[in-house]
Amino acid sequence: MLVANKFQTGFDQPKLVAMYVNKKISGVDAVQTLSRLKSINTEQIVQELLHFNIDIGFIEGFCHQPAIETIPWRQDHLAIHAAADHPLTRKGEITAEDLAEAQWILREQGSGTREVFETALAGKLGNIRVYLELGNTEAIKEAVEAGLGISCLSLLATRRARRSGALVALQTPFLDLRRNFYLLLHGEKYRTRLLRRFMAFCAPADNSSTSFSP
Repeated sequence: MLVANKFQTGFDQPKLVAMYVNKKISGVDAVQTLSRLKSINTEQIVQELLHFNIDIGFIEGFCHQPAIETIPWRQDHLAIHAAADHPLTRKGEITAEDLAEAQWILREQGSGTREVFETALAGKLGNIRVYLELGNTEAIKEAVEAGLGISCLSLLATRRARRSGALVALQTPFLDLRRNFYLLLHGEKYRTRLLRRFMAFCAPADNSSTSFSP
């Protein structure tokens, strides 16, 4: 079974599976493969791998389990986002104090995005005002667009909203919000021929980093 975290199932993995299946690999059924693509957060994916419940996982956060093989796959960039009419969008320069005073909407604990965000904030901000915790990126985008608070989101996930003017990516050069996507396997998992071919197709690439300008 192929499992990805909630961000990647929304924006990357279905396309990746479809591209692989469309190569007409013998023994691969498109409907069956996509129906077995699960969407859970990073912590849950690691636990599923540890218990041999899944074959392969894709995550956006960090894996701290030595039994899991972690293979860098792609890069992504996060940014602090606000609604177009939020007061911070009219500030010439955003400070750490501005972020500390803002009302935040974040992913749930255990999410890779949340961990990357908290790591970036470590030592730069104290406690922030978390107003809402939501379980997927789309819900957070809608809440931010509605003016309920600001959030840390992938520039890939917000491309359309930024182009339409619904969301604005704030400039925060004092925060390092780059992150890696990783492909995960259990170190003791037997790699079938089909699994090896899928891994080769995914091609964890040195040059596949994605950069998106605000």
